[in-house]
Order: sequence, then C-alpha cells, then structure tokens
Amino acid sequence: IHAFGKEILCHYHLGCLQFINPKVIITLSDNSSFYHWLCNRYKDAQFFAIQNGNRTNKQLDNEINQYHQHFFCFGNYETDKYAQYDHKIQYSHPVGSLLGGYYTYRNRNKNNPVKSFEIGIVSQFNEGMLNKEKILDPIFLESLNLMHTYCARYIFKKNNKAVVLLRKSKDDKSEIQYLKKYYHDNVTYRFNDREKFSTYKGMEQSEVVISFFSTSSIEAFGWGKKILHCDFTASNQYNDYDPMIMFTEPNYDAFEMRLDLLRNEPYKHYKERTKGYSSYLMNNNPELPPHIYIRNKLKKYILKSI
Repeated sequence: IHAFGKEILCHYHLGCLQFINPKVIITLSDNSSFYHWLCNRYKDAQFFAIQNGNRTNKQLDNEINQYHQHFFCFGNYETDKYAQYDHKIQYSHPVGSLLGGYYTYRNRNKNNPVKSFEIGIVSQFNEGMLNKEKILDPIFLESLNLMHTYCARYIFKKNNKAVVLLRKSKDDKSEIQYLKKYYHDNVTYRFNDREKFSTYKGMEQSEVVISFFSTSSIEAFGWGKKILHCDFTASNQYNDYDPMIMFTEPNYDAFEMRLDLLRNEPYKHYKERTKGYSSYLMNNNPELPPHIYIRNKLKKYILKSI
C-alpha cells in the first residue's frame, strides 16, 4: 500500500507540473525520491538540485536511483561519489555550499574574527541519544560518544578554551543535557541561531574544528580551516575521506598526539598541504559564490524561454 500510495503521489506531482508548465524547477531536497522521479520523466523544464548536506556511502548505497539534470554540488568529490553508485548526473556544477558561500560572501569585507577558541566541536546531536524508543544506529552512537569523551578529556587536560556548536535552538535543552555528561561546564555551549549563522561564526572563531561527519566542518575545510573528523566505526558508512582530515584509531593517546600535531602545524604549511583536497571536497570561489552562479544559470534558462 505504501508503494502504491507513493506512486500515486508521484503522478499527482507530475500532473501539477504539466498544468503549471514551469521553465525551471528548483529544490534544496537534493535527495528527494519524488524529485528524482520527476526529473527523470518531465522533459519540459530545467531541474536544479542544490546540495543541502553530505551524502554518505550509507545514504547513497540504497534502492533509490538518483537522477539529476543540474546538480549544484559541493565539489568534484560528489560527482565522483555519485558515479561510483551509478546515480545519474547530467550536468554537474561543483560550486560549493550555497549557505556557506552566502555567509562568506556577506562577510567578505569584514576583518577576520578573533580566534576566541582553541577547539570548536560540531555537536551532531540526535534525539535518539536520549530516547531509547527511537531507532538509532548503535555504531553512530558509539563513535560520537567516543569522540566527545576524547575531546572532553583533551580540553580538560590542556585547559583549552572550547566551544560546542549545538544543533538545537535555545528553546530546546535536551542537547545540553546529553553533552554536559562529557564537558560539564568546561566549554562554551552555543545554541543554534540560523539567522545569525551561529555555527559558521563559531567555526571561524575556532582554531581547529572537530566533528564526526558534519557538513559544516567540510564547509569550513573549504574556507581553509583546520579540521579533524573522528570516526571510530571501523567502516566507510559515514566517512571515506582522505586520512589527512580523518582520525579513526580508538586510542586517546593517539588522538592527543594527532590533535597536538594539527594545532602546532604552521597555518601556511597546512593550507599548502590541504588546498587541493579541500577544493575537491568543497569548492570555494569568493569571486563567484554559489548563489550568484546559480542565479546566473537561472536567468539564462528563464530568459531563453521567453
């Protein structure tokens, strides 16, 4: 019944498009099965999908065959990754992150923010961490818990100033309830404020950004930030990035050594060492940010149809 209902809904959306007759169709839901179905069948419009988050191997290796006409993705890494799983991209546009590009473009003439924190941690909290009734991948949970354990120990030992960048707004205290088990009051907790780009700002204010597999940290990597992804799942389900930005050994002493090396590496050397890979993962062109590139493409197809 579920499959039949989904099929009916797909044809309903197709009928709507045939009636409206749009010239361009845009979505931020780049992983929507409805969108891919329509993109593969409706031929009278240009389809623009704007990537809205990392797509892990676990997500790409499923029964949904993705079809993109125009895919405005983070970098060439995405183009290669989608081809690996036989997803179809007709025109790939590795422009970087729309939201991240808008943030850097808006702040391009401002002075670099003061580095207020030695360590910035992207939370990646999930409600299933507090609700046993919700299904949560135990591998994901174990890996994230171990990352927070190591980070908390390191921060306390080194007496570092650190910020934890939360997913929840100040109206939801569940995330802090989970995180305080690790960090207590030894860090600054910054609630998520989308209008003020709180996560981006917090990463800019941090010398090193640590996460499990956050899209935000990869965006920061594209800007040139020092980042470290900690993945203890012993798999490539969530991360298959180059070891230059990965730490996978479930050993605190090795973690401390790796983080010390990263923090002590001269920034100029780090930039030179990672610049090729960072642009491969997350393109960053201050002269042509994603929102302007996409707008130009949009105008081209709209004016062409007039």
